[in-house]
Amino acid sequence: WEFQALLKARPAAGDLALAREWIDDLAPLVWHAAERPEAVDDVRDMRRKIIENVPKGKVDREIKRGSGGLRDIEFAVQLLQLVHGRADESLREPATLPALAALAAGGYVGRADAAAMASAYRFLRGTEHLLQLRQLRRTHLLPEDPAVLREIGRAIRRLRLDPAGAARPAPPAGDPEQALVADWRQHAGQARQLHEKLFYRP
Repeated sequence: WEFQALLKARPAAGDLALAREWIDDLAPLVWHAAERPEAVDDVRDMRRKIIENVPKGKVDREIKRGSGGLRDIEFAVQLLQLVHGRADESLREPATLPALAALAAGGYVGRADAAAMASAYRFLRGTEHLLQLRQLRRTHLLPEDPAVLREIGRAIRRLRLDPAGAARPAPPAGDPEQALVADWRQHAGQARQLHEKLFYRP
C-alpha cells in the first residue's frame, strides 16, 4: 500500500531539490516492490478492504470508493504501473490520466479500454468536484435528493463538456437529473468492467 501511494509522490512545497532527491532515492524501492511474490495480492486485498469499509447503505452511491468508482480506475492503473514500471520507465507517471495514456501507448492497455477508462475517470472526478463545491466539504456520495441531482446535472451541462472533455455545440435536452444518473451508471459500469478486466488479469 505504501509503495502504491508513493507512485503519486511529487514535490509540492519547501526545498524542491531535497524533495526531488528523496523521491529519486525511494524510486528503486517503489519500482521493485512488485517483485515480491505477494505484491499483486496485497494491492488486490487493499482494494477489497476499501470497499468493505464503505457503509453498506452508501456503497452503491459512492463515486470514489464504491464499485466502478474512482478508486477502481486508480487501483487498476497503479497495479499495472507497479508491475510493468520496473522495466518501462515511461510508465512512471504520478497522475492517473497521464499514467493511463502511457499504459495505452506502451500496449499494456488497449486503446479503446484506455479511452473508456479515461472518459469515466473525467466524468467521475468532475461530478465529485461539483458535489464538493456545492456542499463546501469533502464528499464522494451521489445524493439521493432529486433536486440536488438536478442541480449537479445542470452544472455539468453548463460546463458544456462531454465525458471525453471535448466541447459540445449546445447542452443536451431532457431532465438533467435523469441524464446525470444515466451517465453515472454508464461510466461506473464501464469502470467496474474494465477494472475487473485489468485488475484481476493474471
